[in-house]
Amino acid sequence: MERRCVQDRRFGNLYRNFMKEYEDLKHMTLVTCSTTSNQSTYLPHHGVLKESSATTKLRVVFNGSQRTRTGDSLNVHLMTGANLLPALPDVLLRWRQHQYVFVADIEKMYRQILVHPDDCKFQTILWRHSTDDEVREYQLKTVTYGLACAPFLAIRTLRQLATDEEEQFPRGAVALRRDCYVDDVVTGSNTLNDAIALQTEIRNLCLAGGFPLKKWAANDERILTGVPSDHLLQQLPPAWEGESHSTLGLRWHPQHDQFSFVFHPHAAINHTKRTVLSETARLFDPMGWLAPVVIRAKILIQSTWLQGLDWDTLLPPSEARE
Repeated sequence: MERRCVQDRRFGNLYRNFMKEYEDLKHMTLVTCSTTSNQSTYLPHHGVLKESSATTKLRVVFNGSQRTRTGDSLNVHLMTGANLLPALPDVLLRWRQHQYVFVADIEKMYRQILVHPDDCKFQTILWRHSTDDEVREYQLKTVTYGLACAPFLAIRTLRQLATDEEEQFPRGAVALRRDCYVDDVVTGSNTLNDAIALQTEIRNLCLAGGFPLKKWAANDERILTGVPSDHLLQQLPPAWEGESHSTLGLRWHPQHDQFSFVFHPHAAINHTKRTVLSETARLFDPMGWLAPVVIRAKILIQSTWLQGLDWDTLLPPSEARE
């Protein structure tokens, strides 16, 4: 990773800034002699660039699945917990039942949850902010992206928060249980006053648990009364496209309350069964809105199977044109 950071200066700056923020927020701490343990587990890490992100362009991922020479990994020994994610179409359909809708994003959701101090030794990394420094050991103090148990721990914590604060924020607690998909809150109401009241409840409920909400957007600006301006979703370029929010893999335009799909086709020269399948898999369409398009691609894949073509055999001219 250090070699890549040297070769790609922008990547290196983003990587170091990410890790510096990690340390400044005390999401990781330097290991001293008093905290050293013989049972430490060391996690490799690498950077993932996401140019479409309006905020974090690079995320450092800690790889709990990296195997040692014995074929072992940390994730093999971790209990993953139950799958607490609701069905994606259910979340979207419940959302669209409301006349007034809004969305928000839980900022750094995983990293707002502390791990028990006894378990931090299993989240040890090696890092130095400069090649002139000594390599040092750090322990990650929060739920870590890249570990098998992380999704369960995060969602289970949110549900516990809803239970703990339900008496004070009853409607917000219901929304937190039913209208969340990972770190996205997508909910609404059928009247403007109810939507404003629900927005306020959810914001205060999440703050009570240490989960600040950012990237707010709504199909009526009045819903966002009381939300600080720097917590609103910022306008994304190009400017003529208007403010848009990438909601659960779809692009939602709050101003007109419309959805759109953004697709960047690959310039494939040689068309094979593998490339057709790859392009089809990139069409994320949980509601089936693109079925007239996707079905044509799936029929084409079926045709390649019926012809007995291998994965990397070039398609016949007629299929290649299609």
